[in-house]
Order: sequence, then C-alpha cells, then structure tokens
Amino acid sequence: MPADDQSHPAPRTLFLTGATGFLGAFILAELLGRTADTVHCLVRAKDDAHGIERIRDGLTGFGIWRDEYQPRIRPVPGDLTRPLLGMSEQTFSRLASDIDVIYHAGAQVNFVYPYAALKAANVGGTQEVIRLAVRHHVKPVHYVSAIDAMVKLGEVRVKEDDPLPLSPIPHGYVQSKWAAERAVAAAQAKGLQVSIYRPWLIGAHSQTGVCHTSDYVLRLLHGCLEAGIVPSHEESLNISTVDFFSSALVHISLNDENIGKPYHLANPRGEPLPDLYERIRSFGYRLDELPYEVWRDRLNRTLPPASAAYSVLPLIPEHPAPEGARHPSIDCTRSLAALEGTGITCAPLDERLVHLQLGYLVDVGFLPPPEHTGRAELTTTSTARA
Repeated sequence: MPADDQSHPAPRTLFLTGATGFLGAFILAELLGRTADTVHCLVRAKDDAHGIERIRDGLTGFGIWRDEYQPRIRPVPGDLTRPLLGMSEQTFSRLASDIDVIYHAGAQVNFVYPYAALKAANVGGTQEVIRLAVRHHVKPVHYVSAIDAMVKLGEVRVKEDDPLPLSPIPHGYVQSKWAAERAVAAAQAKGLQVSIYRPWLIGAHSQTGVCHTSDYVLRLLHGCLEAGIVPSHEESLNISTVDFFSSALVHISLNDENIGKPYHLANPRGEPLPDLYERIRSFGYRLDELPYEVWRDRLNRTLPPASAAYSVLPLIPEHPAPEGARHPSIDCTRSLAALEGTGITCAPLDERLVHLQLGYLVDVGFLPPPEHTGRAELTTTSTARA
C-alpha cells in the first residue's frame, strides 16, 4: 500500500455514505488509514451507539477494523431512501456546515428488484447528497457510480469521457444508476465539482480473499458448483479486487487536480472463463462444461429454491450475448494516468487469488469444501489470511 497521502496535511471533515456495505467499508478504512480526517458516516441506526456498533461490526467482518479508527468515526443515523437522508432539518443543516468533502458510495444493490424498488435509495439518495453538497458552502462530491450506467446494448468499448446513453439497459439496478448519474450531471452543469468513479465487477480482497457473498457472480458460482456444471462459453470476466478499487479511489480523490472528472476502475486484464474453470478445478471442485443453453436449462430445472443461486436464475440470459457485448472493453486511461508511479495496481484473478477466495468462501460456510482437496490445504489458506 502506498504511503499516507500528504496532499491534505490539515485534517478535514468528510461525509461518507455506504460505510456498512462491502465497498463503502473498504473506502472508509482507506480514508482513515491514509489521512488524519474525521469521517461522518451515514448509517441506519437508532442512535450513535448503535451506529458505531454497526460500522465496527461491518469492518470487523471484513477483517479491516482497527481500534484506532473509532475516535475519527462519527456515526450519522439516517437513511438514503428518505428526504434529508433521514435527518432532521437542523441535523442536516449542521452537518452541511461542518463537512468539507462528500464520498457517496451508498446504494441499494439488487439485480432482481425493478427500478421502482431501487429509485428511492439510488436516485433519491443521490439527489439528497447533492442537496447536502450545496447547503451552506459548496463541497466536492466523490460519487461511486457503475460502468453499467454507460453501457449501451451491443457496446464493445466504453470510454471514460463518453456521454451517458440516451436510455439505459432495461434492468432495474442499471436504470437506477443511470438516473442517478443524470442527477449528478445536472449538478455538474450548475457548477458542482463531482468526481465519478465507475467500477465494473468488484471481487475479493487480493491478500485475504474476503468478499461479499450476496454478489451475483458468487451466487451463480454457488449454483454451478451445486450442479457441477458450467457453460462452455468463450468469454472473459473482468473482476477488480476491492482493495484496488478503494485504494485507487482514495488516492485519486486526495489530489485536487483530479477533481471533477470521471474515472473507470476496472481490471486491465480480463480472465477467459475456461482459464477460471481450470483454477476452480485445481482447488478440488468438479466442473463439467455444457453448451450454454443446456447449462442454463439444467440449472433452472435442478437447483432447489433453497439454493443461494435460485434468486439469480431469472437473470441468466436465454442465449449468450455476442462477443464483447456483455463484457465490453473498458477504457481506464485517465485512471491509470492518475495512478502512475503509486504502486496501486489490480491483482490478476490468477490461481493464487482464485484459491484464496474459494478458501474464504469455504471457511465462512458459503461453499462446501471440495471433494478432492484436503482440509489441511484449506487451513493453509486461512492461516495465510490471518
């Protein structure tokens, strides 16, 4: 990890949404680890004590809590889905007066819900964050969007400076992130400084294997391992480690010269599915490859409602997308330039990282141990994480 950033030697007061989520927790730890700033964290909680407990438990669960963080964390009980972020007018106004910078990483991430179910948190929450940014004095906003918001059907390359498409892909979560970016663009047009960070797929921590088990890809993997089958499909999967994304975002955000621009943060190297299958097999799982349509049909017919993958089955396309359309080439030119010389790079999804993540998922009970791997090997991965 790079040394503490010195571009902001005077401690500031920050506001962060999403601190109890997977990505937001790592952003919080990165901010606390690299600055002397105090961070006010929006959290669903009945009071401050409950709020700090939820934040501490979240970071502890991801293996990134440090006791020295607590004095600089200020819980802000509230709710993204409500006006004024769930605060009273007085509290909202006082917070707007106190803070210097906003990091908006909070969102309701659900790939099954329709747009109407996500609008309040993802669009309304962003509008309230903008309201906070312009109250009393104008504050820069660092907003976590999604590359999905930029993708058009049939798109083969997405550039950082591309305009938003005229309409989003017809998918509830993507529509909500697209609409939120529209609100951000409108605020930018009126003079608000907003840096936009667009991730693609965010995966495990590169050194611990810690990951978010509600992730769509992992739930689908769970179903594939239950059934012992994967699609015979030539496609590359682009997954960034969570520590790369959080480190890159915070580093870029701490340099005032970078403010007000869009950044794509994705793994420069996609991994072909057949290579990933071999890395999963080498961990000890048995996987048979079937034609895409046969694989999809068998998952739908055989996985029980209790399966972790059951809720995502409707999201599997009936036919594979054309080459490049489902996972387009992602331009990260500006991001890579901003990170040059820092040592912040994205770890490849090689055998080491695949095994590390699978070991974590076995340890937490999300996946069953593979039949062909001894527990001694899994213990070794657990010891390495500790």
